Amino acid sequence: IVDPAAADVPLREADRPQRRPNILLVSSDAVEARWMSLYGFAVPTTPFLERFAAECLVCENAFTNAGKTTGATLALLTGQAPWRTRAGYPPQVLGPADAFQHLPAMLRKLGYRARQRTVRYYADAADLNLLGAFEETNHRRRCPATAGTAAARAQVALNPELHLWTTMRERAVDRLLHAAWLRAMSDAFLTVSRHVGVGPREDRQTVAEALRFIRATSTPYFLQLHFMGTHPGDFRPARAHFAAADLPPPPEGLTGEAWVGLLNALADNDETLAELFTPLAAEGRLDDTLVVFTSDHSQAGGTNERLPLLVRFPGGAHAGRLASNAQHLDVAPTILDVLGLEAPAWMLGRSLLEAPTADPPPADLTAARPLLSFAAFGWRTHRGARPHVPDPGPPFFGVRAAGVVLGARAYTITLADGATSHAPIAGHTRPWPDERYPPDAAVRDWAAQALRDAGYRVGPVDVGEELR
Repeated sequence: IVDPAAADVPLREADRPQRRPNILLVSSDAVEARWMSLYGFAVPTTPFLERFAAECLVCENAFTNAGKTTGATLALLTGQAPWRTRAGYPPQVLGPADAFQHLPAMLRKLGYRARQRTVRYYADAADLNLLGAFEETNHRRRCPATAGTAAARAQVALNPELHLWTTMRERAVDRLLHAAWLRAMSDAFLTVSRHVGVGPREDRQTVAEALRFIRATSTPYFLQLHFMGTHPGDFRPARAHFAAADLPPPPEGLTGEAWVGLLNALADNDETLAELFTPLAAEGRLDDTLVVFTSDHSQAGGTNERLPLLVRFPGGAHAGRLASNAQHLDVAPTILDVLGLEAPAWMLGRSLLEAPTADPPPADLTAARPLLSFAAFGWRTHRGARPHVPDPGPPFFGVRAAGVVLGARAYTITLADGATSHAPIAGHTRPWPDERYPPDAAVRDWAAQALRDAGYRVGPVDVGEELR
């Protein structure tokens, strides 16, 4: 078990900011860069973000580390790789060794107020066993222990039993209140499958709550928001921005109705973001705030599509475009870099301010910095309705395929047999010539070694291993 004091990191005195900035981490569900006018799409789906981007560092080629909201959220908050925490999709949560190793715990030790408004079960810090994280998560007041204290050590020692007990108690109370006709019982599956309790209206309520919190807070804050109005499925935009006749033909895999719904949902989401950031800018509150905007995964729940990643540094510093590949694991180290803190060893990403401007030598696969991800999970359904991961334990921990992004190629590696394929990444702005890419087998071996080091099996079991 790791001591919660591991959340401490040394502060570079020369980089200590005079006043620590507020931190606003915002994501929208399943938004792909290729459908955003900010990234060159012909339909004006994101006019506000186009204006906002003038003061941001815009990552042109950003990718997720997990094809599901849970793994992506944990990568953003912890800077830890999903294959190391083995938490990519429910029922997986952080284990005792990782429960205090995350950005919110570090920020709270620095005096930050921390609040989260996301979606229960899939992206809720308490549900995912982030200890010492947020004072409030999705309208539930918490009493988070500060990393390094006796209370924190007790929480780690009692984990995961304490997390299981808390979860069982909350669900029992939820059912009792429902049976007594006092409150409708929450249903995590219906939340994402039928958009029950999530959508544009709820996103705007989240914005209103966020603005009230920000205006009432005098100390530095860390606020995480996740908007669900763009979640795949039955899109319900607040208003129609585009008609089918105004749009190009739908891409493969989308019906005409879904295509119109998706682009209207993106425009709706852009207006929601405007409702959040415009008053903050008018009130001068962005001057001392670090803003990050991104998405969790593609519309298909994959990892091979470019996602938006914008960082507005305090005062609009470092504005411009970054063509180097970036990933969710880079967000936490970037925030620490702005605070003058060194990222701990368990964070695998790097600050976006340290991204290289030149391509690495083609022969050095490690220097080329491939981006590893969980691309697909092994799904099954319960009575034909409720999908779940039936085997979250070894040897695959619920993962069916890993993804690797290298240059402008996306690789897919099936864990069971090691089969590897690759495809070009649509719209990538920094393609490599074909001769720069290593053989598929080399990429597979690199990814397989990283996964095996974390306890995963890649490829068929040989006879000797099976006998052992």
